Amino acid sequence: MEKLGSIDGRLVINPSVAMSVYCYSVLRLDPFMGCSHGCVYCYTRYLPFYSDRVTVLVNYPRLFGKFLDRVRKSGVRLPAFRLSALTDPFQPAEEKFKLSYRLLKICLEKRQHVIVSTN
Repeated sequence: MEKLGSIDGRLVINPSVAMSVYCYSVLRLDPFMGCSHGCVYCYTRYLPFYSDRVTVLVNYPRLFGKFLDRVRKSGVRLPAFRLSALTDPFQPAEEKFKLSYRLLKICLEKRQHVIVSTN
């Protein structure tokens, strides 16, 4: 059974602490906090803040779009973002909330590079 919570009006863009020689990005987008898959091989299960309770950041795509608009107006070019460095972007909650889909659509419309990490 999936445990869900939601947070409205929160945008978190953090540096990516997980580094891979195959796929590295400086900035990460995590529209979900926690993961309901529970994969035995997942490294995030061993992080101290990990939870199997999924918190859905419901306004994340809208806030990210506004963030990109503000940054672009300032003339700053952003590196690629990593979509869901700490959780799977296509976990069961995605079917209902479509956050990852909406983030990818925004990145396409605004020509922002994005790397998709998935289990």
